[in-house]
Amino acid sequence: MLKGETSSIEESGDFISSMPDEILHHIFSFIPTILAVQTSILSRRWRHVWCETPCLSFHGVETTARVITQTLKSYRALKITSFRLANAYYVTSGEINSWIKLAMSSSVNKLFVSFLNYRCPDFFFLSAYLEQLSVSLALIVICTKVSWISLRKLTLHSCSFSYGEPIANILSGCPTLETLELIYCRVYLGVLIWELCTLVDVSSVTEASLEISIHKKFLPVADFVQIMVLKMLEQLQNVERLTFGSTLLQILSLAEVRGILFPTFNVQTLIVETMFVRSAIPGITRLLQNSPVLKKLIAKATCSGNIVDYGLDDHYLSLRGLNLDQCWRSELCRTSLPQWESVRWCVVRMQYPYSWLRSWNWC
Repeated sequence: MLKGETSSIEESGDFISSMPDEILHHIFSFIPTILAVQTSILSRRWRHVWCETPCLSFHGVETTARVITQTLKSYRALKITSFRLANAYYVTSGEINSWIKLAMSSSVNKLFVSFLNYRCPDFFFLSAYLEQLSVSLALIVICTKVSWISLRKLTLHSCSFSYGEPIANILSGCPTLETLELIYCRVYLGVLIWELCTLVDVSSVTEASLEISIHKKFLPVADFVQIMVLKMLEQLQNVERLTFGSTLLQILSLAEVRGILFPTFNVQTLIVETMFVRSAIPGITRLLQNSPVLKKLIAKATCSGNIVDYGLDDHYLSLRGLNLDQCWRSELCRTSLPQWESVRWCVVRMQYPYSWLRSWNWC
């Protein structure tokens, strides 16, 4: 900036305050609403700017029910584009419901809710304007018709579902849904996976990322999960880009050693995210052998993850009849297909000089 321009700005006053409200609102969208409210003491120009910002975010140690309620009483915008509620202290379900009703009455497009054991009320499932919804730690009891006709992305994290067919009910009311994320959700055994395998039409999906976490006390259900995973893979045969996590690869290894047939994939980019333990090798091998048009393989080596805390370990799979030594030392290294001459190899975050990787000349 030239010296003359600096002098001109200083003469005309505060540069930030001279910005239009739209730009200031955009700046406020990156900070908690409590901080945006505090800017009202800066000058007369800033006194009421925050009141019409379309993005509201309430979370953090200073967020209490009283603070949220008092803030919303002064709020004047007719349209809310984004509304975030998380971890407020001393909050009742009635207060949470009133805040969400306010957001929905303002045609909110993006809604993020995170409260432990919060039970989603009936009106929560009725919105014509929601395009993105994220719910964490809540109890989802669907007893009315779901109507999220504009919803494109739905994320449910650590939620508990009621009995029945929760995913089927949700999907029936989301005709434009593009992305569904279920992360550590709880329901009686296998319902979520089974519903996804049997009810969701994924014929138009071009990219998918798959991973499963199994707590050690639930390891006996791994065989059941294996059936569900293979069923899901059958529906993903035409996906162009596939990502597999550590535990999922181990489940596939278990299926491979048992001689269970795998589908053939039209995948062009295959990503494996794993610690490359011996129990993951047969699954990787079979995926490569069943991907005849593969053009790019990305191997992301991780040093920790589900495989340690919530996954299947080498000892468990050994008990299931997996010859780990043979898989580790020879099986993958001997794998060779003619079409792989054109495959581009990418090794990401590789931290250890594994011999089988060197034998493939990846590094």
